[in-house]
Amino acid sequence: PRCLVTIRFDRSVIFRGERLGGRIRVAWSHGQPAAGQRVAWSIGDGEERSATTDERGEVPFEADTRSSDQEGPVVCLARLEDEGTTARSTAFVAATEFELSLSTLRTVYLAGENVGVEVRATSLAPRSEAVALTIALERNPEGGTPAEAARMEVNLPAGQDATTLAQKPTEAGRHTIRVWARDRRGNRVAAARE
Repeated sequence: PRCLVTIRFDRSVIFRGERLGGRIRVAWSHGQPAAGQRVAWSIGDGEERSATTDERGEVPFEADTRSSDQEGPVVCLARLEDEGTTARSTAFVAATEFELSLSTLRTVYLAGENVGVEVRATSLAPRSEAVALTIALERNPEGGTPAEAARMEVNLPAGQDATTLAQKPTEAGRHTIRVWARDRRGNRVAAARE
């Protein structure tokens, strides 16, 4: 092809409600910007749009994700109308900034024995802030209402994905460990393990 088309997102991971934006760049095969070229593009299931490249061989694009309930990959397709050259690039729209998970070494412990719990916050993009975690241990009596047996607050520092801590059930029986936090946008994120 005489021209190459590339797509670059401003950020490869965005959160639902944020603006998804970037640039489509068209360059001649020798690398110089291809100004004045007609480019058509679409983002996700959106309508196809078109524009002419500027002196840098670029066309800016953006899409609003506020009204979308989509979470997952979003594909941008671009096509150079006169040449038939195409490009494809993918960004990710996330509902929350991170996901929480819990794990323990075993599923059965004795009353009074420390239960080592690993809490993991998996982020799609690097976290720049600490996450305030609340961890609760609930006793689940047979046929009764669950009752909180212990609770602790822990900060997971920025850049750290996991922490290990101990909970100690004082009574025998079934228990559930729950962890929850809020991301920067105020979304509640939670996980539980019985």
